[in-house]
Amino acid sequence: MRYIESYAHKSKVGVLLELETDTELTTSRDEFRQLARDLVLQIAAGKAKTPGELIEQGFIKDSKQSVSGRIYVVSMLLNAPIRITRFVRYDADST
Repeated sequence: MRYIESYAHKSKVGVLLELETDTELTTSRDEFRQLARDLVLQIAAGKAKTPGELIEQGFIKDSKQSVSGRIYVVSMLLNAPIRITRFVRYDADST
């Protein structure tokens, strides 16, 4: 099951994120949706260009935790694997 989350910040930065998990039920859970929202904010605030770069970053809401650690915590809570499939970050100032 694929889930898309989007974010736009003052028409300057936009993010599209695709997450993958096992079931549609997982994507309807508040914890999953909050993770997706947190991840698009993380992407908007940072400069990661690939999922590999992103998961190595410190989590913006808790500097003691990495992005991969946060994904792991939510994955264990929901008892479902969660994977960042891909994302794109648009920056209007970089054109």
